[in-house]
Amino acid sequence: MNHQRPRQPKQQLGRPRGQTQTTYVRWAAVLAVLGATGAALAPRTLFYVSDALANLLLFHGRPQTEWHVIQGATCPQWLQDEGFENHPLTCEQALAVEGQHRSVHTPSGRKSHFITYPAIDESQTKLPVDAPLWVHVHGLNGNYLHGARYLPAAQRMGFQLISTEYVNHGLSDVDGKGTAYGCKESEDVVAILKTILTENPGREVLVTASSMGTMATALAAAELQVFDKNHALVAFALENPPTHVRDLASNVGVGAYLPEFLVNRAIQRAKEKSGFDLDHCQPMTAYHDFRRPTLVQHSKQDALTPYWMGQAVFEALPSDVPKELRLYPKGRHSAVWNAQPETFEEDLKTIFETGRAWRSHAGQSAGDGLPSGSSLPTTDRG
Repeated sequence: MNHQRPRQPKQQLGRPRGQTQTTYVRWAAVLAVLGATGAALAPRTLFYVSDALANLLLFHGRPQTEWHVIQGATCPQWLQDEGFENHPLTCEQALAVEGQHRSVHTPSGRKSHFITYPAIDESQTKLPVDAPLWVHVHGLNGNYLHGARYLPAAQRMGFQLISTEYVNHGLSDVDGKGTAYGCKESEDVVAILKTILTENPGREVLVTASSMGTMATALAAAELQVFDKNHALVAFALENPPTHVRDLASNVGVGAYLPEFLVNRAIQRAKEKSGFDLDHCQPMTAYHDFRRPTLVQHSKQDALTPYWMGQAVFEALPSDVPKELRLYPKGRHSAVWNAQPETFEEDLKTIFETGRAWRSHAGQSAGDGLPSGSSLPTTDRG
């Protein structure tokens, strides 16, 4: 079943990662003019316009050649400016924090990287051997340092932090085809989390994901829950989740200036170039299979994934498993914690404790849950 949603009001342009605002607006203006006169354009010109938008979707403004090279552990400008804004650490300081680097192989044969940070609290005291794990899945154009931002929070809350990287990001393998909005990245999430669950028996796990990472996590959840016989996966937290690649293409950024027929052509080109049916493998068809308590966190200031997307994801989650929606007054895309860390951490603690309570009721089978209506109410944080 394909996710279909009425076209929403156009959103203001957010600053794209890896590009200057000037370059992005120039592309928007050029593509908008060409798209608006599409009826008079030759088929070849329409092809080039749709191909350009498809490349923006798949490669997010970075040169395509970069997607053929392992990126390594770096601090791109957007991560310095946005991911570490109002943060006690700089990106370079986070890069210097030591941890255990690991790679696992996916069924496709590629290597997926993750890092496990030391199990210590904020006083640098060693955590108990059974301390819960916090596993983070970054968004598009991110790397494991996006998860490293949570080191102060994890230490305060008594978690050992693990930060992951999927295909074409950070130290993981590359295929040169850009992103697939969870369609291929979910394989990396499954491989890494299966390894973590296998190697850490008896330890509870909180999974947080941001932006496109929520799409990969959603598509991985069903397989992970079947694998997780002991219900070690206690809860999920999804930050600023997109609903569908089509919503991203037609409601924000360059696509907000283009007619729908041209967006449709661009989506088709993105399918052809990525090798994945981006309509078929979208997360809105997977959320109803979530069998773990889930928190949806969304900033009202997010211009890339407007908060109606978070509301739609919340509604798509099953009603017989605890779920929460938290709307925050401040925070950049994929950086909600930076703007209100205390509130953000409080909400994570709540869903984790809810998951622990639910877990005690769900031991009979992977499909058991609390009675219908157990979801906690939506909270608007401002």
